[in-house]
Amino acid sequence: MKGKWGRVMTELSYFAYGSNLHPLRLHARLPAARFKQIGYISGYRLNYGMRGRDASAKCNLIYTGSDADFCYGAVYSLQVNEKLILDEHERHYDTHTVEVLIDRRLQSCFTYIAQAEHQTDSLLPFSWYRDIVCHGGRFLGFPESYIEHLENTDVQIDPDEERRLLHERLIEDIRTD
Repeated sequence: MKGKWGRVMTELSYFAYGSNLHPLRLHARLPAARFKQIGYISGYRLNYGMRGRDASAKCNLIYTGSDADFCYGAVYSLQVNEKLILDEHERHYDTHTVEVLIDRRLQSCFTYIAQAEHQTDSLLPFSWYRDIVCHGGRFLGFPESYIEHLENTDVQIDPDEERRLLHERLIEDIRTD
């Protein structure tokens, strides 16, 4: 992959805003990923509006163009080959470039936004999924008002007990980290 000036890029900056917020969750997928900083993007609103393969809603970004709308996230440094692995986990999302405000400076990062045909308003996230997102935001020190916004989302209970228990154990690992 080539960057500005034709140089070969070895590292990419990734803006995580959903279940990949918490370093433990992302490291389970990409052990070499390095947390850099928190930041936010304006003109976007986070919602639980992507239809997951498990019949639940996942996080998505909706572009509004309004400065009143914003989304906090974590910026991670990834190797180029790790993005290919992450792409496999983020099926039904397209890669987009966003300008992330970090310490009063803008940094270009890639992120994922759900493909139009996979966006939905008719599904709820599983409780464990919403909790992973909220714990990631708390761990990173997002403002409490933002965490409350994330928590004030209706949820459904995962009918797959094995999957639910697996993710609830992950949440316990996150809480005790």
